[in-house]
Amino acid sequence: MTTQRLQWSLLLLRLSVFLVMLMWTLDKFVNPAHAAKVFESFYFIDGLGVGLMRVIGAIELLVIVAFVAGLAKRWTYGFVLVVQRCRRCRRSGSTSIPSRRRTCCSSPHGRCSRPA
Repeated sequence: MTTQRLQWSLLLLRLSVFLVMLMWTLDKFVNPAHAAKVFESFYFIDGLGVGLMRVIGAIELLVIVAFVAGLAKRWTYGFVLVVQRCRRCRRSGSTSIPSRRRTCCSSPHGRCSRPA
């Protein structure tokens, strides 16, 4: 009985992570210009066009579908961990790479910028 409850718990956890990541992935298809601005503002990667954002979205969609299905766990879980960690750093305004450290302002838009 305990093993079955654990399996259901892990499935529900994978589903909830999948749903959160699916929203970010769909943004790359629905509004790729916005997704490109997110990459520019938070990851400091400039010049990503609409086509490239859709390619990134397609790859991300394949990986998160494999993640929720429990396929290639080492790679899909690792991908989800790295992507989720990057998004958490983006929201908190910190990163583990000193050269990329940025400070978040207290303005209503909450944008981060590199220190001078």
